[in-house]
Amino acid sequence: MLKLKVMGDESRDIWLVEPGVTIGSAAGCELALSTPGIQEKHAEISVSGDSISLKNLCGDTNLLVNGQAAGEEQALNIGDEIAIANLKLMVVDPKADYVPNAAPAATPSPWSIKANHSALNNRVYPIEGKMVLGRSNECDITLSVTHLSRKHAELNVVGGKLVVKDLDSANGTFVNGTRVKEETLRKGDELRLDTLSFTVIGPADDMDKTSVRAVIKPSAKPDAKTEKREAVPKPAAQAKKPAAAQRPRTQPTEAVKPSQPAESSESSGSSLVVPIVIAVVVLIGVAAYFLL
Repeated sequence: MLKLKVMGDESRDIWLVEPGVTIGSAAGCELALSTPGIQEKHAEISVSGDSISLKNLCGDTNLLVNGQAAGEEQALNIGDEIAIANLKLMVVDPKADYVPNAAPAATPSPWSIKANHSALNNRVYPIEGKMVLGRSNECDITLSVTHLSRKHAELNVVGGKLVVKDLDSANGTFVNGTRVKEETLRKGDELRLDTLSFTVIGPADDMDKTSVRAVIKPSAKPDAKTEKREAVPKPAAQAKKPAAAQRPRTQPTEAVKPSQPAESSESSGSSLVVPIVIAVVVLIGVAAYFLL
């Protein structure tokens, strides 16, 4: 079931039930309005099942639907805004929790600081825009520490970067142990207000990002047609002679003299031994004759 919402006065909201709702200044109207400019029976919203429409009962040219003149009768939908005199009405579905002209949700800031002191229970403080830190209740982040100044330092997100500025504090603002007047913070930095220490939490910077090497695509393999084409030998006129066709030059070899047959050597040796033996025998015989 739909509802007609009176913007700025929820107590006067009315359910849209069949056959419809009459809007006017008369006491008998379902939605009685005493606003100047409202006629006794100014308009009527007719309801028939799931269909609703607005009827202009007094010919009011200033009766608008979503900024456009309504005419004599106009169909209505959920979320339509009706302007009548100085009032604004809206058709809503309570079950859908319709929020008219709802602003888009703001993107949360990626910056925050985390307390390193147990007294603050390691609390994380999101940093949105410009925020003042100090002991005073007027600060955006109130830290009840006696050594802090009433307004000690300011954190501000500028162009996506977090900047800290010391507000002339008595005991100083420090970044990584160095006292600063104003400094751009990075993720992981230690921010110290006097002795109260915080760790900066923020988005990854360029040093934290891993560079991605471009993928080298392998060269495309030749298709079967290309391989066959490359395998065809070149014409004989252009091709070099194959190695097998070139006969190597042979070096002339010396003629080998035939060796003497073994039999002739043996026979010559034996022919020399026989005369020698005969000569020795003869000499022995002569010597023996003379001696005897």
